[in-house]
Amino acid sequence: MRISQNRLFPYPVLYSNKDSSSYKNSIYRLEYDNVVVNNNYLIITQARIELNNDEFKNLIDKGKVQAYLLIECPGTIYREKFKITYDKGEDIQLDIRLFEGKVEITSFIASKCDFNLNNGDFLDDYSGYEFNVEKGSILAIEDGFDTYVDYSTINDKKVSSIFLIIRDSEETKNIKVITDDRKKIKIYMPPKEYDKYYSLKSNEYFQNIFFSIIAIPALTKAIQYIQDKINLEELKLDDYMEDFKWLRSIIDAYKKIKQINIDTDEFKELDAVEISQIVMNNASVNAINDLMTIFAPSTDREEDEDE
Repeated sequence: MRISQNRLFPYPVLYSNKDSSSYKNSIYRLEYDNVVVNNNYLIITQARIELNNDEFKNLIDKGKVQAYLLIECPGTIYREKFKITYDKGEDIQLDIRLFEGKVEITSFIASKCDFNLNNGDFLDDYSGYEFNVEKGSILAIEDGFDTYVDYSTINDKKVSSIFLIIRDSEETKNIKVITDDRKKIKIYMPPKEYDKYYSLKSNEYFQNIFFSIIAIPALTKAIQYIQDKINLEELKLDDYMEDFKWLRSIIDAYKKIKQINIDTDEFKELDAVEISQIVMNNASVNAINDLMTIFAPSTDREEDEDE
């Protein structure tokens, strides 16, 4: 979210756009060597600021203010800031799955403590005055630029497509799983939770999380349903694979991953949870790593909180 140049501040602000700036000749710009978007990462090399105001530089050197690079993606609700400075560049490398669509890259300088601001390059209207600045105040703004990420999902479609997630028509607090459908495992979600899921489901970065909390429990129940039917009806696994298309997809995936054949007796003894984890590419374990990447505080943030 860019800071509007029409926003009013109770103190002078240094803008990269001179028409909006409260400084006469000072320059504040975001600089970098290159922006790379590939199949794995969004990379910004040697991110830094251009700053020609020595009094501002002195504030940075004394630790009273800090320059940041801010990266935001409206499509995935990702937002993170990274410390940068004027005398050296920083390489920033981020997992591409954090982004989908437009990515906004901007920069700003913010105060790290309360202090009185004065500067010899203020416009005449502010010249000679001191301004009380509180911690967290934005003192300089660079509009930055946009880049775009078109990240195609790479899930095993044959397995993930066995699920049909449906918005329940009833207000409920429970997820319902229908296991006796011949084509798909149907999962009914409460309306509010379904709407939240729907808004995020196209983002690949959340796939392991959704698989672990929605798909794997549903698949485990479905496999146990077939195991119970085999024990009761004494039919063979192949018979159920003919009747249930989703089961054939699961068995085929399991045999391919484990590189083994499986008969009816072996299937009855298998752990349904283990099968679900294997064919869903260990989504529960991967989800923990994804959650850490999304929500774990960065080193910069921890330092900011300490200060």
